[in-house]
Amino acid sequence: MEQTHIVPGLRVRDVGLSVFGETRSFRSRPGSNESIDAARQKIAHAIINGRELAHQTGKEPPTVHPPVEPPKQALRDPEVRAAYESSLRAAREAYLSGHDPTNGATHLNSRPTPDRSKWKGRLALSTQSGPYDNSFVKGDVKSHTIWLNTYFGDEQEKRRKAGKR
Repeated sequence: MEQTHIVPGLRVRDVGLSVFGETRSFRSRPGSNESIDAARQKIAHAIINGRELAHQTGKEPPTVHPPVEPPKQALRDPEVRAAYESSLRAAREAYLSGHDPTNGATHLNSRPTPDRSKWKGRLALSTQSGPYDNSFVKGDVKSHTIWLNTYFGDEQEKRRKAGKR
C-alpha cells in the first residue's frame, strides 16, 4: 500500500517520509492537546490535500519537506525509529481514513508559540496541535517548544475546491 499513488507523482510512502522530515525532532509532552501521532496524521492530511488541490488546479503544491528516506544507521536510534514509524503510519491512516480532521487544510507549519493568527497574513488556521518538545533548535524553529498548525488555502483555493467560481 505504501507504493500506492494518491495523485500522480505522490505515493503514500512519500507522504510518510515528508511527515517524518517535518516532525522528526518533535516529541509528545505532558500538557499537549493530543499525541504527536495524532498531529502527524493531520500533517499527512494537509500534505495530501495540498497535492490533490495542486493536481486539480495545475498550481504548484505547498512546499513541504521532501520525501527522503533516512539512513539505516539513523533508524537504529529508538527515538528516530519511533518518529519514522509514526510518520509512515500517519500517512497510511490519512490515506485510508474516511475523515479528514483538518477539514481540507492544504498548508502546514510549526510555530514556537500557540499563535492562532492567519499565516502569511492570509491563510486561516484549521487545526493546532501541541505543545510538543523539539530537540532540533536550528533553522526556522529555534525553540524547544513547538506547535503544529494546519491552514486552509486562500479564499480562491477554498472556493475552487468547493466547486464554486
